Amino acid sequence: MENLAHFRLERRGNVQVLHFSDRQLLDRGLLVEVQDELLAYLDAARPAFVLLSFIEVRQLSSEGVNTLLQARRTVAAYGGQLRLSDLHPEIERLFSILKLEGTVFRIYGSKADALAALA
Repeated sequence: MENLAHFRLERRGNVQVLHFSDRQLLDRGLLVEVQDELLAYLDAARPAFVLLSFIEVRQLSSEGVNTLLQARRTVAAYGGQLRLSDLHPEIERLFSILKLEGTVFRIYGSKADALAALA
């Protein structure tokens, strides 16, 4: 399952870093594809530590947030941990408004910060 259309995979020690390749996660059809691909990858690989990097993403819809919640549940079900990094200020604001930052998701300013915390 290494051939991912919506993510670039990077292995950093025991952390699987998935970089979103789409700049806008708004379109329902695209989000269905992203969710299917993400959940299939997580189910197959079952990485202990997953870092989703939003370095390329500029916009995220509420349906995109639901995709992330589903991914978090999937990872937690097998005992893994999911972290987020590199959120654009607008997306960070969305997580803050929804009270997801620090409660549901651990969010780091950069991939380096997240990897240091997971080491």
